[in-house]
Amino acid sequence: MLNKLILGAVLSAGALAGCARQEAPAAVAATATAAATVAAPAASGPAVRVSPDLAMAGVDATPLLKALFGDYATAKDGGVVATLNDPDQPGSQGLYLLSRVASTVLPGGETVLVFNGEACNEAGEAQTAHATPGLLSFFLLKQEQGAWRVLRRHENVAALGSFGNVGTLSWVALAPGKVGLAAEHGGTWQGYTSLFLALIDVSDPQPRDLMGEEAQVLADTEGACGGRVAECWDVRARWRILQPAAGARYGALAMDFDGEQRVATPASLAAADADADEDNVVRTTKRIGGSARYVYDGKAYKLASGANPIPTF
Repeated sequence: MLNKLILGAVLSAGALAGCARQEAPAAVAATATAAATVAAPAASGPAVRVSPDLAMAGVDATPLLKALFGDYATAKDGGVVATLNDPDQPGSQGLYLLSRVASTVLPGGETVLVFNGEACNEAGEAQTAHATPGLLSFFLLKQEQGAWRVLRRHENVAALGSFGNVGTLSWVALAPGKVGLAAEHGGTWQGYTSLFLALIDVSDPQPRDLMGEEAQVLADTEGACGGRVAECWDVRARWRILQPAAGARYGALAMDFDGEQRVATPASLAAADADADEDNVVRTTKRIGGSARYVYDGKAYKLASGANPIPTF
């Protein structure tokens, strides 16, 4: 049985310590593993009231966490250890190391707490490797007569990212009065970095990722561009949620792309093979641009116009 520790410093929004995991490469640390980052809402979206993160606003989260987890335990170096539903085995539960990574207040007054979760052992040590996604959980609570009441628990609703990290989070307006949680998630493998977008309506009683198809928002091969690599990429999508059309549940998702592709010339590749000299490979640069628009069809967002030029590695 885990020792029950005093509630305290583990309430930091950025606490991702206490995990026995591999260190992520620098490219991942700069992009895919910034789970504690809560970005500003996307510009030009539907009007919605989104409060700042509770930790940033100086709100003590101790009563909320106690309402969720009772006299919860903490890992040796921080993080809440809790028993949650196992996403891979319906009806079963497992032990998870949780870190609070975002929070807000919905238009109806409900407080939302978002957690990054990793399967862990009884010592609170995360069982995480490179290919292990982070597990996203969130909970809705409301203060009534001076006490916090848990309205809904959404445990391990999405597996996102790598190195046990769900990615970079932001609050967005999916429609007037509908708050969405966006996650840019992915990872770096042998110098190839890919990020994808996930969207979740936190007010939906049965929340899920609304992206019905993979919508990639970044491709970066900086860590692998060299030698006899034929193509190198550095392209990013700037995305936003538009005002919903009449009768639409959510606004359309618009993406604008900017970046470049560097392609090695066949002649220089052949010369490099002949001379065994990879330093002489010549690459031509092509600018990458364009736009795409995804529309919610009642089940998921689907590409409706344009094209997404970002390659999947």
